[in-house]
Amino acid sequence: MGYDQGHVMVTFATIAEASQNVQRTYQSLEQKLNDLHQFLQPMVAEWTGSAAEQYQQKQQQWNQAQTDLGNVLQTIGRVLEDTHTAYTQTEQANSQAWA
Repeated sequence: MGYDQGHVMVTFATIAEASQNVQRTYQSLEQKLNDLHQFLQPMVAEWTGSAAEQYQQKQQQWNQAQTDLGNVLQTIGRVLEDTHTAYTQTEQANSQAWA
């Protein structure tokens, strides 16, 4: 496969861009889901009885899934930021060691 286990290639800009992309994706998803919720709210407000109860149960499940996905995306974004910081600091330390 040609993989050399002795070297690591890191492009700092790519890591930073990936972190920003994850954050933008999270924000876009949150906005779209909030827009959908606002769009549905007038219709949902008219439901009564078992239809309303079933919808609320499913909505709670949906809300939890949305929260979980948001947490995952935010974690990925933070890990990418931390990775970028760690690689940048290591690169600077290595450069100073050889200066």
